[in-house]
Amino acid sequence: MNFNMALIFGLILEFIIAIVAASGYFFYYVKMPEYSINQAKKAVQEGNLREFEKYVDVSRLMKEGVQDAAMYVPQSDGALQSMLKSGQMAAVLQKAVEEYVKNGQWGEIQGLSDPKAKELVEQCGLTTFNFRGIEYIRKGVDPLVVNAEQAAEVEVEDVGIIDKALDGVDSAIHKVETVLGIVDDVQASVEDLQDGKIDSPNSILKPSNSDSSDGYTGQIAEAGVIVYDKTLGDNIVIRLKLMELNDGSWRVVDIANYGEFIERMLNMNKRDMKKYCNRVNDVLIDTDREMEAYRKSHPKTDKDWVMKVTDIMKSYNEKLDLIEVPRPGEPLAELLKERKTIFFEMMDVYYESNEKRKAKNIGAKLEEVNRRWKENREAINKIIDQYKNLNL
Repeated sequence: MNFNMALIFGLILEFIIAIVAASGYFFYYVKMPEYSINQAKKAVQEGNLREFEKYVDVSRLMKEGVQDAAMYVPQSDGALQSMLKSGQMAAVLQKAVEEYVKNGQWGEIQGLSDPKAKELVEQCGLTTFNFRGIEYIRKGVDPLVVNAEQAAEVEVEDVGIIDKALDGVDSAIHKVETVLGIVDDVQASVEDLQDGKIDSPNSILKPSNSDSSDGYTGQIAEAGVIVYDKTLGDNIVIRLKLMELNDGSWRVVDIANYGEFIERMLNMNKRDMKKYCNRVNDVLIDTDREMEAYRKSHPKTDKDWVMKVTDIMKSYNEKLDLIEVPRPGEPLAELLKERKTIFFEMMDVYYESNEKRKAKNIGAKLEEVNRRWKENREAINKIIDQYKNLNL
């Protein structure tokens, strides 16, 4: 064998060895928790619910998450506690997650008639997570038992191992391609590869089919996943618990620090709501003060009164519209919209009362619109009172 042929076969051998080594790394990689997490992410991107459920136990996650959320619901709220404990909310959330995986967007959470239940879902971060990457993998660590400080002492796995293996393959391929472009004698070796005398890279890298089952081996791992939460405006590390299946793959079954995240989210929401309620309350007080002052100077509810009061209300409504509404502030924002509607209906009735030919049954109309105005204000005050003096 001449020197050129020796060089060719040497490089082809290096190429095959690199592929075999990479395949070994690959088979190792697909048995790592990191692979399962990345496959779950890929399944979401492709809208593949069936594939997603191979790597994430959605039902179990929702049940455990609801139990964590229940810790922050007052025991006095029997209806909401019952909804949490009965599994109704977990089932609704599971369906919502499944729809998100299939469609790529969060729709309205259906099946929760209780406004407080909807508010709780809104505040628990389910719809605000954005996956950023994997911080670490620790095998043998149960994040539900071991706290973050203790877990930090456990050696982490190299989550970039597959990239290093494939880098070696790329290097070997580059060397072979360089020689193929220079030495004509390599054609014979290429033909051998095409004829199946040498295993192709695809046949070597293709994972073997293994007998899989739904049972777990008992092996546990913790994965630290970085997510960005748009409500918090910050990156946080979610501690996932994974369990190994009998086929060697891993499945996410719980979020160890979800309760901590909920607490942080709820506290932030309370701070935002307190700020929002106080700003709204200041505008409402200023509106009432100016309205009352004008009533004293102009007690007659004639057309001039209607015009002036309407201008006052429009001015303060513009101020309310400029206040940013936090996520849990939607119920209050809806009441403020309703307030505008009732007010302008009220002004129509007062204006009508100044037209004698239209003033028939005006007393009943005024009574009805004033009742609605009063009830709306009471509902607004009820929400504001919950937060304006809240100690945080």
